[in-house]
Amino acid sequence: LTVPPPSDHRKDSQRPADDAPSVVTAPPEQIETPKESEPVREPEPSLAPTPPAIDPGPPKETTMPFVPNLPTVVIVGADKGGVGKTTLSRVILDYFGAQGLATRAFDTESPKGSLKRFFPSITEVVNLRDSDDQVNVFDTIGTSAITLIDIRAGLLTDTLTLLTEIGFLDMVKDGKVNTAVMHVIGSTMDSFGEIEATSKLLAGAKHCIVLNRNNGAEFFKGSDDVARQALSLGSSIIDVPMLDPRAMEHVDAASVPFGEFEKDPKFSFVMRGKVRHWEKQVFAQLDAADFNIH
Repeated sequence: LTVPPPSDHRKDSQRPADDAPSVVTAPPEQIETPKESEPVREPEPSLAPTPPAIDPGPPKETTMPFVPNLPTVVIVGADKGGVGKTTLSRVILDYFGAQGLATRAFDTESPKGSLKRFFPSITEVVNLRDSDDQVNVFDTIGTSAITLIDIRAGLLTDTLTLLTEIGFLDMVKDGKVNTAVMHVIGSTMDSFGEIEATSKLLAGAKHCIVLNRNNGAEFFKGSDDVARQALSLGSSIIDVPMLDPRAMEHVDAASVPFGEFEKDPKFSFVMRGKVRHWEKQVFAQLDAADFNIH
């Protein structure tokens, strides 16, 4: 018998099978050494076009201080309620009272009135739609150094029209009486529109636009350009800061003027301090607007 030579298993295992897929080995990928990158330059921001300057119109004829020894009439009003005009009236009465000036007030929230609750001895409730009450208010201007009129919501424009018709604003132009209109506004577009209408009626008088932060309004939100243009029509701006709501509640419950509350030791020491600090801030605003008669 002829014995076949032994097979080389190592060679057989290394020999690819006829039906095995061939493997193609790719050449190694050439990796380039990264070059030193240049610093990234941020794109320069594009500048927004400068908005056109707001034209506030002709300057007011009387933005000067009040003239001593003339009767002074301060009208506090708004064409909507809830903007804090009575709060402002209370501070203004304290302001002139602190100067030692004789003051009187008319509350046009007839028949009850809200200002009278805090100043009962110097406040009279009137109806300015009634001719007899109009006589009671404007025929007696010379009897007191300071006359404050707290106008019912919605009656400001009507009241100013009346003052034009009876010649009262002509007296202001002639320098016979000091007059300031405190126009308390909200943050609505209607409020901004009212400023222009009011301003046209007040040539010769102080037209102070009042932002009362105690009414929670956001005066410029979403309408900055319109608001600022409207505010530029006033002779000055009074920006009343917010009083701590709890302090406001304490004064309201006491039914006394802010100035009396802050001095009376029977009330909370903390609340009196808050009211005192707040009222000093408002007084400074009034000083800046030339309300100090001395």
